[in-house]
Amino acid sequence: GTLTTSRMTVVKIFCGGKVMDMPDAKVASEVEQWFMEAAVVNTMAKTNLVGSGNTPVYTGNDTECGLLVMANTLGAKGKSLDYASEDQPYKDIRRKYPENQEGRKQFTFSSDRKRMSTRIKVGDKYRIFTKGAAEMVLDLCTKRMMPDGSIETFDTAARAEVKKVISNFADEALRTICLAYRETDKAVEDVAEAEQDLTMIGLVGIEDPVRVEVPDAIKDCQDAGIVVRMVTGDNMQTAAAIAKKCGIIDATSDVSKAVIDGKTFREAVAPKGVLDQAAFEKIGLDIRVMGR
Repeated sequence: GTLTTSRMTVVKIFCGGKVMDMPDAKVASEVEQWFMEAAVVNTMAKTNLVGSGNTPVYTGNDTECGLLVMANTLGAKGKSLDYASEDQPYKDIRRKYPENQEGRKQFTFSSDRKRMSTRIKVGDKYRIFTKGAAEMVLDLCTKRMMPDGSIETFDTAARAEVKKVISNFADEALRTICLAYRETDKAVEDVAEAEQDLTMIGLVGIEDPVRVEVPDAIKDCQDAGIVVRMVTGDNMQTAAAIAKKCGIIDATSDVSKAVIDGKTFREAVAPKGVLDQAAFEKIGLDIRVMGR
């Protein structure tokens, strides 16, 4: 939100080998419903879309608001929406699976897991929706949903294909979230048990545009001799792509030295938990971006 607008917008989705641009993505109606329910059920209650007319005002978590807009867009099927109305697809889903529903439980987001999950009861079974950092949720998936709604077991080639899409989205400065689910016969209470053997519904690529004033402001700092560095929770590829848009790094930058993740940095400058000042100064001269 410092360098970007925090106006999160889903611009691409990926399902079973197909990358599709929003708002014109075409998938089977069953798959569309899975995307919508995964996006809406597994969000915090305080996240909402308000306003008047067809332009929503985001309240709560900006990323989750972007997912709610995606659900509305898919559900509206081209029809105009009034964001002051209760007649919105995402609100229909919330009424179908209310917060006080019997058997519902939320496994809250943590920075270690980089994901959150929500359990709901569907008939006599339980369904657990998971969303989070794409590369981490992908590792928990053993199957994936195809554009026609069928389910395939992940093989090596399919997993490599998904990783390539995640990489491509990151190069486009898109924050990439994986939506997944699993069904169980019992009400799983342990988060580690809940978040395993998942079926990947798909990926969403979320754009957070750079604020228009940022590139000029950064250039002014650089012209004044100020070195601008960026620290972010985005993965390194996404972080580097956003930094290029901002002007923090450019085509001449040595990305291998200018971009680093937090774990590598800590191991380099404090290998035994004690700061090595010489290592800090050597590495710090080149760093411009620190991602997760």
